[in-house]
Amino acid sequence: MTEVTREARWIHGLAGITLAGFGLAGVYFAGGDLTPGVWAWFVTLGLVVVFLPALRVGSALGRPLADLREVISATRQDGDLTR
Repeated sequence: MTEVTREARWIHGLAGITLAGFGLAGVYFAGGDLTPGVWAWFVTLGLVVVFLPALRVGSALGRPLADLREVISATRQDGDLTR
């Protein structure tokens, strides 16, 4: 896992927690009941915000970064900077 992917996961994790928290706070301050169904809805929504973008970013960056690692490794071995 690369640093970019870890950072993106942290950002999406915080966004998901924030979204769930603000949603629950909105229901609470509007005078609604915080039933288990409401909790489940906002937790599910928060998890979707966390995992879908993180998976997309991870898969989009995974292959190009692996290619870059291979080129860097080959350059270190033979010193050819024309790649």
